[in-house]
Amino acid sequence: MIQLSSPSAFQDIWKIAFKEADDNNIDSVVEMARLKSDVEIKAKCKAGSSRLNFKNMPTDPWSEWGICSSVVTHDEVVNQIRDPKDQDEGWRLHQALANDGIFKSFLSDQIAGYLRRKSNRATGSRMLDLSNVYLLWANFDNVDFSGVNLTGATFDRASLKGSILRPKDTAPAAVYFLGVPWWEAEAIDLQLLNILIVTAQPGKALLPQGYDITYEEYVNKVQALCQNKLQICAKKCLRYKTMPFQNSAECQPTMQ
Repeated sequence: MIQLSSPSAFQDIWKIAFKEADDNNIDSVVEMARLKSDVEIKAKCKAGSSRLNFKNMPTDPWSEWGICSSVVTHDEVVNQIRDPKDQDEGWRLHQALANDGIFKSFLSDQIAGYLRRKSNRATGSRMLDLSNVYLLWANFDNVDFSGVNLTGATFDRASLKGSILRPKDTAPAAVYFLGVPWWEAEAIDLQLLNILIVTAQPGKALLPQGYDITYEEYVNKVQALCQNKLQICAKKCLRYKTMPFQNSAECQPTMQ
């Protein structure tokens, strides 16, 4: 089923076979999500861009995806690639990534919905292996990740408001956050927090559409998560958007 090229066909069959993620099928749902590998897709996009001699605009924030970048338009493909057959090939490649995003988002929503129901303060933490899963645009609000293995997992513009972000058996540097307001969590593993303060501050990547936070709000939320246990949580150490990195000893990611 994961090989279906049409997102709508995939979702139609999903409704017949699964309806929603539950205790009986969650491992299968996670495995389907794990099969959607960004590394393979990115390689195809780069190779296709090189073969078709497609050049991204200098202002393109997703230029590493080549012709698959979300800001590339059909007109740009036509203007740069003269041969009609090559134009069709390039646009199919672009659309393939767009479809992949829909697949990822749909499966991420299913996983997130399951965890919201089954792993929270009221129910207790649910044991689940989400290693090497790409979680896109999903709502993980109030989820307790204490029993979840997130090794190699990526959260991309996901919501974590009120979550308990203390994943099981997960090295802090082995879980990735792209455009995620992690500071909205209720609690975060302190070693992970150390890394996020340095690598994933507001402005580092595009945040979910419509989300914004002021510098003072960011400082207050991070310091609440720190609980006075990390020196890097001092206001002068917290970067915000284009603020420069403070290279002083107390602003380095070390535990007190």
